[in-house]
Amino acid sequence: MHVYPIDYKTKEGKLFWSLPKRPPVHLDFDINDELHLECIKSFARLHSEIWGIKIEEIDYKTFINTIEILPFKPKDEEIKKI
Repeated sequence: MHVYPIDYKTKEGKLFWSLPKRPPVHLDFDINDELHLECIKSFARLHSEIWGIKIEEIDYKTFINTIEILPFKPKDEEIKKI
């Protein structure tokens, strides 16, 4: 969205985000939403299986609350390459 914002127009003057392309949508993670939490658990189990890592059942809510996620900050030099 930083390279092609919602109102970005192509050389022809058409909106970049027009059908069949759809822009990505930002979703806020809600630790109390069971579907969100189950997605994280499934992703962790999948990766542990792929990499052969034995994981124990943990309290995901407690663990997730200890993680600090920094906001996304695009790199200007990467945007210029596109």
